[in-house]
Amino acid sequence: MTATAGIAGPIGARWRTLPPNARGAVLVLLSGIGFTSVNMLVKVIGGELHAFQIAFFRVFFGFLVIIPFALHQGLPALRTRHRFGHVLRAVFGMGAMYCTFYAAIHLPLADVTAYGFTKAFFVVVFAHFVLGERIYRSRTIPICLGFVGALILLRPGFGIEPAAVVALLAAVFMALVVVMIAKLGRSEPYWTVMFWFGVLSTCIAIGPALAVWQPLSWTQLGMLAAIGVLGVTAQTLMLRGFTIGDTTAMVNFEYVQLLYAVLYGVFLFSNYPDVWTITGSLVIVASASYVARHGHKPGGRGAAEQARDTDRN
Repeated sequence: MTATAGIAGPIGARWRTLPPNARGAVLVLLSGIGFTSVNMLVKVIGGELHAFQIAFFRVFFGFLVIIPFALHQGLPALRTRHRFGHVLRAVFGMGAMYCTFYAAIHLPLADVTAYGFTKAFFVVVFAHFVLGERIYRSRTIPICLGFVGALILLRPGFGIEPAAVVALLAAVFMALVVVMIAKLGRSEPYWTVMFWFGVLSTCIAIGPALAVWQPLSWTQLGMLAAIGVLGVTAQTLMLRGFTIGDTTAMVNFEYVQLLYAVLYGVFLFSNYPDVWTITGSLVIVASASYVARHGHKPGGRGAAEQARDTDRN
């Protein structure tokens, strides 16, 4: 499954003539719309359903989309020698999803998106301890500034919003997911990781979902299906975009998600960003962009650079 599969005719021919960075940028921008739309739909339906139930349908419908493409690789390609690693990846992934969905329901989308970008800082720290990657001096100051940006978003002098702490915890879980995927990716194909996440996350999510289960209308079921399909599609577009284009160029287009979040927030929820959101977001985006573009392992691809290659929701 590739982000450009099925493009044919004059449009496909024109697409293939574009420079790699141009094609990558288009895919990353589209993925940003997908990720932000997932959070928007979660916020809408979150007034009616618990985050646990929403998360279950996100992974369930996402898994249904993945199955045919994964099976196309052949059953031998889905075998794994790292069962415990896949379990950890699923646990961390569901933790990130629960926290992100809770935050999306209770916070402005711009804040949720900005907190998500702090993942890059946690990745550097976790990769040092788990993967043995060196923390380069060029990253130290941007990492510290990134956490300052998070503190600005938390507004500690005005009473800390619990959902904001949950949003920051989501970034911690997402960073753990990145590190686990980097570790698994050394010996496991992409579709193996995706397939086992679908299996294990669905099994993990069913229990909490049943505990808060509510009957669904057809409209709600349609929205939940859209969340699942959009989540997997956005993930695939992001991965393909960063595969086609240069990482240092693509990362700038990823942060356009913040603009999408602001537009959704203003026009759908009347959430206008205040000075704290704007200031904190700018500090986090600038710092995260620097961490992604500089100080990487010479001649290699560190875990921090793989932060964009994972599912957000």
